[in-house]
This record gives sequence, C-alpha cells and structure tokens, in this order.
Amino acid sequence: MSPRKIILRELKRLEADAELLAVLRGYAKNETGTRLSAFGQAVLRAGFESRDEVTAADIAKLLDITPGAVSQHYSKFRAGG
Repeated sequence: MSPRKIILRELKRLEADAELLAVLRGYAKNETGTRLSAFGQAVLRAGFESRDEVTAADIAKLLDITPGAVSQHYSKFRAGG
C-alpha cells in the first residue's frame, strides 16, 4: 500500500474517532453545555472508581472540562456524594 493511501486511511480513522468524541461530549453536558448531564456524571464516577487505570486529567480531556472540575467531583464522591 502506498504511503499516501496509508495516510488517508489513518486520517479517516482519526476523523471517525473525533466524531465519536464530539458525540460523547455532547451527551456528557446539558443543553447549554455548562453542566454535566447524568451521563457525564456517570463517566466521572467510572473514572473515579478506576483511578488506578484512568487519570483525572484523562477524564477532564474526555469530557472537555477542567481538571479542577474533575477534582471537585472526586471530592464529592469521596465524601459519599
């Protein structure tokens, strides 16, 4: 396979990944994009419960929120919320 075809194939794959990420971020926030939806909070909870494998920075990037926001949610989870 030519280098050009390999690059085009990989570019299409990256574009599909970016579209999926945009959809997930859309589900993770409310209509105005200012608060996390129930789905977004569930993703945060899953990240919190998998802290050994998923970093707070990774969750912040995934949801397009600040690491500080993730930290605040994690503090609530630790307190039993």
